[in-house]
Amino acid sequence: MARKFTKTSTTVDLERLSSKHTPEILEYLKCQTFNCGFADDFWTEEEINDWFSNLDDYCIGAFIDRKLIGFCITHHHKESNKVHLENIYVVEDHRKKDVATKMLDAIESYYRKHNKKIRYVGLVNSDNCSAVNLLIKNGFLVGKNMLWIQKTSEKSEGEG
Repeated sequence: MARKFTKTSTTVDLERLSSKHTPEILEYLKCQTFNCGFADDFWTEEEINDWFSNLDDYCIGAFIDRKLIGFCITHHHKESNKVHLENIYVVEDHRKKDVATKMLDAIESYYRKHNKKIRYVGLVNSDNCSAVNLLIKNGFLVGKNMLWIQKTSEKSEGEG
């Protein structure tokens, strides 16, 4: 699926992402500030490639002149028929130009076209006002009392 839209005389192409985009996405993820203490390994190359190879998941990129300027990664959980919005990102120079909204529209259109009854779920850093406002503008509701916790099985230095 390739879509185009024009915003302020710049054409933005939307297309499904594949594993060839993994290095760029990993670089953008390193630049994000998660304020959660484990951003360096938040998503691995293997996890991102799994999303690209799983036909039930849908990952879309926004491109200007073939350069990736944003992406939206979702994961469809078959059992609950929920789509998790894993990440949405737009480079700073292209924010507030409807790029993220167009990606969310394309994601919704894709799942609707494939007859999925969807309930979107996403976790957002509460300090990220831009992301919170974007999602509210696009119909997401703000939940209460959520705490994100992660545990890794790796041993710390000094552990036997």
